[in-house]
Amino acid sequence: MNILRNFFSEYFFFWTNLLLKRPEAKLFLCGCLLCFVQSCNHEDSSNSAGKTDFVESTELKNYETLVDLEENKLATPVIIRHGSDSTFFVYDVRQQQVLKMDKKGTIINKIGRTGRGPGEYLFVNNMFVREQHLYIIDIVQFMIHKYDMEGNFVSSFNFGEIAGQPTIPPPGIGLVTANEIDNQPYVNLQGDIILSNVNVGDKSEHIFQIIDWEKKKQLSELGEVPEGSSFVLDNQKLRNEATDGKVPSFYKPNSFPVQDRDNPNEYFVIYSSLSQIAKYAANGGKLWEKNINTTETNSIRTRFFDAMDRMSNSPDIRDRVGLEYYSSGFSNNEGDLYLVVNTSPVMIHQYNNAGKLLHKYKFSSKNITPVLDIDFANSRILAASEKGEIRAYPF
Repeated sequence: MNILRNFFSEYFFFWTNLLLKRPEAKLFLCGCLLCFVQSCNHEDSSNSAGKTDFVESTELKNYETLVDLEENKLATPVIIRHGSDSTFFVYDVRQQQVLKMDKKGTIINKIGRTGRGPGEYLFVNNMFVREQHLYIIDIVQFMIHKYDMEGNFVSSFNFGEIAGQPTIPPPGIGLVTANEIDNQPYVNLQGDIILSNVNVGDKSEHIFQIIDWEKKKQLSELGEVPEGSSFVLDNQKLRNEATDGKVPSFYKPNSFPVQDRDNPNEYFVIYSSLSQIAKYAANGGKLWEKNINTTETNSIRTRFFDAMDRMSNSPDIRDRVGLEYYSSGFSNNEGDLYLVVNTSPVMIHQYNNAGKLLHKYKFSSKNITPVLDIDFANSRILAASEKGEIRAYPF
């Protein structure tokens, strides 16, 4: 599309002056312009073979405010997870508290508390609602706490004993921003744990391992480590690679899994810094792999390399920015994959279970953050605004 636009920009006046001197050429010119206008009204995406698909997009305008600013219930919500009965859970990083709310945004219960005792947490990086349990990931203590829906503590899983010392994402900065979930623990629908093999200084052929919660034994591994990946941060190497227009080798393993709800024995693996999606069976076999090339991913790629180019002359070699195309993902009961795009305004890309881009959703408000969850059962998206409101968008 960009090539087509550039073509018409550069040659439009030349051909206009030439063709309009001949009456029979007017029809030809009008036809060309009509084709150009029609083509530019579509959003494009390209698969790994370079074939371009055209998808429709929906603007998300209407919403219901569930938690208003004036109510002062929340300060800095950074995680939202819907329950099975129109309730939802919020982690407020400033209050350091997990809250359970009803469908109208009224606080029902407080789940756990800050501390180092049983069921207590220091920093919550993610939460998962599975059947009748809520799982809270504490990345500081390397613990996963399991609670029932009433907030009663059930048990804990020490993933540090298995995963060693995994990479710890940076702490929150006091703003309503989505937590970093690349290479962090994931709880599947069966209640087992997916842990990252990507540890500082270590090497592995697979990015993730599936661990039985009860037996604490490995069930399988999945997700190939991209070729040329590095597990040790070398700031000079990273800067040189970015200056050469290459994805830094240290960023290549960045990824997160999403379980296919239609087929729980399959997992999407989203390579966040490569704009790539792969599908794996639970036994580790790769089913397919697709490179994603859309207007949004191209924009994110350009933004990253422009920023790194500006930093190339910085005296502090540690200066760098992250490269993240997608910040989180969800699957519905039909097996479609919904990925939250790292753009402003926030967008959501919908893919089918074969990796084909089907649709795009765009929030009309630039105040909406990537802190969101999709409640498919109740056809709504729960999203946090920059000021800490919780809104429900019909979906």
